[in-house]
Amino acid sequence: MALKVEVDKDACIACGLCWSLCGDVFEQDPETGKTRITAQYIKQDDPSKSTGEVPDELSGCVNDAAGSCPVNAIKVS
Repeated sequence: MALKVEVDKDACIACGLCWSLCGDVFEQDPETGKTRITAQYIKQDDPSKSTGEVPDELSGCVNDAAGSCPVNAIKVS
């Protein structure tokens, strides 16, 4: 079962914690500087949010990244 991940780009402050904790899933968008889901897992990306589906084996790093986000911009379901 895949995890659904959403990044609220409006809330993101581009601190980089998620990229350092889970670089397989999160990366910096070179155009906006905000976080987006990597190409391998992305489903939708627009100026206000980035959404994707991630395999269960990455749940640890995804949840660590979400829990470490200082502005709670990452939601996992």
